[in-house]
Amino acid sequence: MHIIKNTLCYFIFLLHFFSPLSATIVRGYIYGVDNSELENVQVHFLQENQIVYTTLSDCAGKFTLDIQEGSYHINLYAQDYALFIASNRYTGPSQVNYFTMSQASGCIQGRVVDDISGVPIQNSRVRLFLKDILSFTATTDENGNFNTPYLSPNLYSLKLFAPNYHNYHADIQVEESINNTVVRMQMVDGVIPQNVAQCDDPLAPETCQVKEKPKEITPLEPITIVQNNVVHGIITDTVTKKPIAGSVVKGSNHTNTFTEYVVTGSDGAYHLKGMKQDTFVIEVSKAGYMSEKSPLFTIDSPDQVVTKHFSLVSENPTTNGLTGKVLVNSTLLEEDRMHIIEWGPSLSSEVIGFKVYRNGALIYQVGLAGPLRYEDHNRDASSPDRYKVTSLNSNGSESSGRLLSLL
Repeated sequence: MHIIKNTLCYFIFLLHFFSPLSATIVRGYIYGVDNSELENVQVHFLQENQIVYTTLSDCAGKFTLDIQEGSYHINLYAQDYALFIASNRYTGPSQVNYFTMSQASGCIQGRVVDDISGVPIQNSRVRLFLKDILSFTATTDENGNFNTPYLSPNLYSLKLFAPNYHNYHADIQVEESINNTVVRMQMVDGVIPQNVAQCDDPLAPETCQVKEKPKEITPLEPITIVQNNVVHGIITDTVTKKPIAGSVVKGSNHTNTFTEYVVTGSDGAYHLKGMKQDTFVIEVSKAGYMSEKSPLFTIDSPDQVVTKHFSLVSENPTTNGLTGKVLVNSTLLEEDRMHIIEWGPSLSSEVIGFKVYRNGALIYQVGLAGPLRYEDHNRDASSPDRYKVTSLNSNGSESSGRLLSLL
């Protein structure tokens, strides 16, 4: 008996160990310190400092994400509120989180300039970390300026990368005020041109004057030079043709050694700057839409401009929603408890079919011709079944789907 019991336990352990990652639905509620519900908060879930899930809170301060089980860093961005950073591990079918964001506190306003001449450096890549967690990314403007969102008082790590310059790293203590920072970056080759403009105060252009070339400085270890190529485009809804704000656009090379993120504004436009000569793919994600990915393309010359537009398909797979009912057919000898799932046709011409899952397992797949209905027989009345209907896009993408529970 003990041998049978131990063998059974070992089999259950192996089944659990080798089972695929499970999905978890995260429901979040975001409030201010006055208990007000915060709308349009940008929610980013990160793993290894890469954004893997993103969405916006609704008018009630609520958001929902369907994620894989695991540990995540969570960043919340809201206008007039301090950046919120947290970590959590998610397991099980669902989890509820409550977040409270504090009012605006300190921030970092910076200007990036050449170490010798004081000339502003445009298109520098700015990365801000808190305890090794990526908290903010930006690119300097034509005057070398950048601004972080509001930050809670803490010690932050600031890292910058610019073409032809050595990487910069500094720790900055943020208090409840604006921290004005001038970042001086050293050129890789260690030599500046003859008769350049130098500035006593980089924030005051009137202090700049032409000075003679100084002596050669000691060269530092070189870094990879990034060029000023740009990939841009507009993200729109496939059905309405309207621009989609809050879309996360990720540009990465084929070896994943270079990654750049931007979030679209109200016009749905994005610009990925500082892309070096390489082979790239662009990925676009937005809560409520299927993600899209471009084919591989190559940037093979300096200052190249590439246009990539995307049209996203709504994850809502139906026009009439998802409905379910329970039907019990009884005879003298047996009883069949049946769950009936029904949904309507898709709003989008990009959708080519649907999948039905029960408790995480695929049980039915059908094309547009239908029937858009599934009858699940011999269900247990003591245990509820959780169903999910997803839509399939012509490019192979699958939506997160709609959920329904029946008992």
